[in-house]
Amino acid sequence: MCAVPSVAVTPFLGRALSIGGADWEYVRSIALQLYFLGVEPMEGGPLYFNGVYLVGKGTNSVVVMCRPSWGGDTYACKIRRRDAHRSDLLAEAHALMSANYVGVGPRLVSFTRDVVVYRYVDGVPLSEWFTSRRSEGTLCDLLMQGFKLDGLGLLHRELTRPGRHVLVDGKGVPYIMDFETVSWGSRGTNVARLAVAICRLLGCDPRELAGPLRMYARVRSVEALTQVARAMGLECGFRA
Repeated sequence: MCAVPSVAVTPFLGRALSIGGADWEYVRSIALQLYFLGVEPMEGGPLYFNGVYLVGKGTNSVVVMCRPSWGGDTYACKIRRRDAHRSDLLAEAHALMSANYVGVGPRLVSFTRDVVVYRYVDGVPLSEWFTSRRSEGTLCDLLMQGFKLDGLGLLHRELTRPGRHVLVDGKGVPYIMDFETVSWGSRGTNVARLAVAICRLLGCDPRELAGPLRMYARVRSVEALTQVARAMGLECGFRA
């Protein structure tokens, strides 16, 4: 029987997890999971909260920067809060794994019951990017990502108001983030949610998309996706 290793708990990790009311045993459990995943948490990110800088914070988790124990890439570690309504992050990890299969989302690295590790995306929210670096190609790419998720039958439920659920990096590449709230086999579509969000940014009336989106919901084809884009004034050149 293997002995449980002695793992040091850093003050940063303790402060980050105190957001969810974590006690010593829970903090130690997370430190062990990070150890077995081969990553080390580190302070950094755009959100300053509780005296530390974080990548993000939600009602069920906190996201911190982390790095492989052997150095190299920068990752994000999403850690379940002790007071979370969800018992684990396994469903989210599997959803992200499925999205990665069709080239969507940040690259999943590894996961445990309470931690999901993925490649850190240094980007800004879609609305913030749009005000200064609008690019038709980025918007078309985002619609195609929604199309790919629809092909899986995986519906991301936070895309109508994407907020930090869609980040755009410095090269204009969009990333759909945070697969915590998803459903499988839904009649709704990611394309519809993204189209409404993009239409609002472009200043068009989402009601003008009703016809093309009804057609898309019936056939979910590249041709129908093209008509949705054109209704927003976008010429995307989608390919099957």
